[in-house]
Amino acid sequence: MMRSDVLLALTGALATALVWLMLGTAHAAEGEPGSFTWTPSLKLASIVNDNVDYEKGAGDGAPGMRVRPRLELAYRIMGLELGADLGADIHQYSQADHQASDQFYRAIGWAELGLAPGLRLRFSNALTPYPLRQGRPTDEAANMVQTNRTQLDLRWWHELSNDQEIELGAQAAYFWSEKFSERVPQNGGGFVLDGNFHANYWQGLLFAELQMPVASRTAGYIRGQVSYRSLKEDSDADHLNISLVAGVRSNILPKLDLDLSGGVGLLSFEGLDDKLRALARLDLRYQLDSGWSTVLEAHHLFSVDLIGRDVLESSARIAIEKRFGTATAVELGTFITRFEVDSISSDPDIFGGAEIKLRRQLTRIFQVALSYRHWWNRGTFGSNDFSQNRVVLELSVRL
Repeated sequence: MMRSDVLLALTGALATALVWLMLGTAHAAEGEPGSFTWTPSLKLASIVNDNVDYEKGAGDGAPGMRVRPRLELAYRIMGLELGADLGADIHQYSQADHQASDQFYRAIGWAELGLAPGLRLRFSNALTPYPLRQGRPTDEAANMVQTNRTQLDLRWWHELSNDQEIELGAQAAYFWSEKFSERVPQNGGGFVLDGNFHANYWQGLLFAELQMPVASRTAGYIRGQVSYRSLKEDSDADHLNISLVAGVRSNILPKLDLDLSGGVGLLSFEGLDDKLRALARLDLRYQLDSGWSTVLEAHHLFSVDLIGRDVLESSARIAIEKRFGTATAVELGTFITRFEVDSISSDPDIFGGAEIKLRRQLTRIFQVALSYRHWWNRGTFGSNDFSQNRVVLELSVRL
């Protein structure tokens, strides 16, 4: 049974989407041009997992199913964009009371309005599942919690001389989660397990980005950003996050997309020393005429996790896809990630994995996919190390 705040958020998201859609319909009735689209879809997956609970070594396996119905709505009219993304994510394993058997809800509503040339206002409310632990699979119920984020964005874009562009933005958000179990610090030192922890917080953010051409089909940019997050249940996790990065975006070749950047970031927590770290990012995608494509991602980030701990993350991912005509594709990907949670220990936690997936478009609306994934964890504290193998057969229907 859903808690009352989940029902409230679900009702709010649905009401927001429906009200805005009705307003858009009313404008259209007055003779203004508008377009409405709706797209229902359904994903049914059969799963075999040999370590559902992420136990050390080889854990207990179980067969399961995952069902994801979804309805996407969009309405566009002069200066106004409205939308909703509604659905559910149901996980069911062979034991009904298993912690990996759970259901989550997806209800996202948004409205974006053009106030003036280059100036846009966006309001959104998103009830969605969110991963609990960084490094663990983000698509399994054992590592998910129901959350809601209400957000207001204001952005201004302007074209300067010499083809330069500037963008300024401000954001205010409130985030809440359902309760979950988490270790929290005690007065006087040490930690205690809190089975009723909520990751609720307020957040404000400001950013500025300047983009300038540096070569044909290539632009350089400088971006500065500052945000503040106040966690309701743990004031020690309140923090200021400041970053300054410079980079380049390029598609100098017709089928090559590149985003490369580097800079510095500062996290300032209440009662703790400030932490200044280097930041780096590389995103590259290259497509060949023969049906091959490659994705390469490498990130070095300094951020804060769901419960307010500062995390230094270094990750690399590479994926290769081969298309056979227009209906069949095979993708092979692998990744490795190193997490360092500074507020608890400098000892790293390392996750890695690999996945191979075969996709086949059966008809215009039906697609089938078969995948195998291996996921592992190694760290200084071996008690939570695990390995997991998972096979998924999924049927997708999109009307």
